[in-house]
Amino acid sequence: MVTATSEVSTTDTTTQVTHFEHLAISLQLNYVGGRLEDAVVNDERDLISRDFEPEDWADVLHGELSPAELSRRRHTICNRLHVANLAAELLTRQSELGDASQATQFVRMILESLTELNELAACQADKS
Repeated sequence: MVTATSEVSTTDTTTQVTHFEHLAISLQLNYVGGRLEDAVVNDERDLISRDFEPEDWADVLHGELSPAELSRRRHTICNRLHVANLAAELLTRQSELGDASQATQFVRMILESLTELNELAACQADKS
């Protein structure tokens, strides 16, 4: 399984957690009264908050790739990491300010980026 999402609800609150198994990252979204109140990114390997490190992606960047394909894959990984990190930072800042006006957009950006990276890592893991 590439990602797994679980949800726990009480009367007013809902917690949704999406796990990106091949990245060791999870995204926890906490809703109160249907409104996103808090988002927590648990990044065990610290992939999205630091500079791109090729050794973190060695399984994805090896194999029979042409130099052009390798370059495209590196750029895809870097771009998706950057988008996830920037969206997570903006979501955190907005949450701290009590402004959830763009929260859904930032959450979507994080989910799309991490899903693509997780699928890329999963495809490579299946080849190993």
